Amino acid sequence: MDKMKVLFIGHYREQSGWGRAACEYILALDEVGVDVVCRAVKLNDIQAEIPERIKELENKSTDGAEICIQCLLPHQLHYNGNFKRNICIPFIDTIELDRHPWISQMENFEIWSPCVSLDAAIEDIKEYEDESCREINRAAIVPVPCDPSKYLSTQTPLDIGVDLSGKFIFYSIFDLTPRKNMLGLLKAFHTAFEPWEDVALIIKTGKFGKPADEVRSVCIDMNKKICQSLKLYPEGEYNNPIFITEQLTDEQIEQLHVLGDCFVLPTFGEAWCFPAFDAMGYGNKPIVTKNTSCDDYITDTTGTLCKSVPQPVSGMTDTFSEIFNGHEIWHEPSIIDFARSMRGMYEDRYVPIPKNNPQNGYERTMDFSRTVVGNKMKELLNV
Repeated sequence: MDKMKVLFIGHYREQSGWGRAACEYILALDEVGVDVVCRAVKLNDIQAEIPERIKELENKSTDGAEICIQCLLPHQLHYNGNFKRNICIPFIDTIELDRHPWISQMENFEIWSPCVSLDAAIEDIKEYEDESCREINRAAIVPVPCDPSKYLSTQTPLDIGVDLSGKFIFYSIFDLTPRKNMLGLLKAFHTAFEPWEDVALIIKTGKFGKPADEVRSVCIDMNKKICQSLKLYPEGEYNNPIFITEQLTDEQIEQLHVLGDCFVLPTFGEAWCFPAFDAMGYGNKPIVTKNTSCDDYITDTTGTLCKSVPQPVSGMTDTFSEIFNGHEIWHEPSIIDFARSMRGMYEDRYVPIPKNNPQNGYERTMDFSRTVVGNKMKELLNV
């Protein structure tokens, strides 16, 4: 009997979190023996590097595919009744979805949520459904897979042209968007540490379509305004962050994880946060926001989840006009809790815990391996 073929449609040729997630789901299906063929949906003209195996799967015919999985931004989903099953894996970073315009795009799909918080938000919609409401089929939680072997890194630390010898290095990686909360990160750093302490903050950021120099100027100005508003020290005496706004390769990002000691990100919301997950795998116990997807993999021994409270979304003026508005909810992190957690990590810096120790998160990544998640998908697909 021939295996049932699965067509996977995703943004896997994008240089983004969505793109990486789609790649990982495809490779996980392939690793456990599912007959999968993939097709890409492009969002822009940037060509991201993709694994050779995915290029091979792209060349396969879609003939005979009976199941379609779509890992797309929800407004690009397309239900096709010719398939026996239509499954979507949505990535939505907020938790109040009853008036979210993209929810209507998920009608009649089986929804595989990448994290518990999104699954719970979809369940909340179902609780309020009546006969006039759309059909929302919450099916399963399927986390983003990974290749744990990548975290056994032998890379040398990234050379950023600054001597950081003897310093404890906090670092963060994110797109320059209000959701990632760089203002909160700067405030936490400056209130946690005196300017003369042996500590540094590296921020790797960027903004699509903006030159690196322009982004750096914006970052420097944001930091200056935070320092002025805090009024802690005379201007020029603050321990200012190091901003990296140039595009880095995957290898250089890996080297940044090797360079850093502790990852920190006071985000307002995440459907899945790859930099935090990777930092955990590399042993750099992340400090992140509670009540986001980070709850799914961060434990007491692999990182810190800082307090947060639900708040209406605001400030997201540079994205799709119909989403990230005040009808949605995200979680505002406690900057005091972040500052205290950063302080605590710094003061414990001499506690000798070797890299890749189970306490440091590598063992935790095994729970999300392509084999583990792939077998879960295979079971759900019944193929």
